[in-house]
Amino acid sequence: QDVSLTLFDFAASATKKEQIGAKAWQEFLDSASEILILHSFDGRTAGKIGEWRSILIHEKTTRAEEISEQLSALAKRIDPQGTGFEIKFKTVRADMKDISPRDTNRALLYTLQEFERLGTDIGIQTLKQGFDMHLASNAQKTKELQTIIERTQFNLYFQPIVDRKTKEANYYEMLCRFENGETTDWVRFGEDVGLAPQFDLAVFDRALQYIKFKGGQTRHKFTMNLSAQSIEDANFCEKFMEILEKKRLMIYSLLRE
Repeated sequence: QDVSLTLFDFAASATKKEQIGAKAWQEFLDSASEILILHSFDGRTAGKIGEWRSILIHEKTTRAEEISEQLSALAKRIDPQGTGFEIKFKTVRADMKDISPRDTNRALLYTLQEFERLGTDIGIQTLKQGFDMHLASNAQKTKELQTIIERTQFNLYFQPIVDRKTKEANYYEMLCRFENGETTDWVRFGEDVGLAPQFDLAVFDRALQYIKFKGGQTRHKFTMNLSAQSIEDANFCEKFMEILEKKRLMIYSLLRE
């Protein structure tokens, strides 16, 4: 979608909050939230970043100036002195011509999560620069991770889970290691941008391939880890069962031969 992102800074000091009172300040926040939600892209794309700032994703045609004027008028109404306080804002639009809609969604999701982690370190002047930097960097990194998954550019390692009494391995835990970069960082990034289900399916398929061609003649048992994000994904569960059923039939056929 052709949308914009605007950060609103209420620029209200603690002193001003004390002047208007906690009740009036809460009234302002509640009413301001209603205004932002009203102008949001789908009725949900508005949220707070710290006590003094809110962020809004809205249609390109929506004028942030008009929203700012509504917030300023609201601030004057709730202020007993009628002076209100300054409402600053900054709107940014990223150049996404070379990024697919799906990658854009993932990059934007990760970018907003990074903004949330940074909290009040985001300011009006740094928003544009930070948004472009995060979006460009994360979109490229998302593409790189997708390529790694599609080409299965990772290796499986087997960690024996040993019975302390018999000193023999009860089963082997399959662990994934990336050929380039830290595995932990890649896995965390994959979860942030919503690629965990796709990655887990690739590992699962690779694990079954190993069992079929190398582990099928042994009595060893194998386990693998799944992301909670994958388990909660209905599409993942459906594809997981499809792969399992397909591989089970292939393994069964191989054993019969």
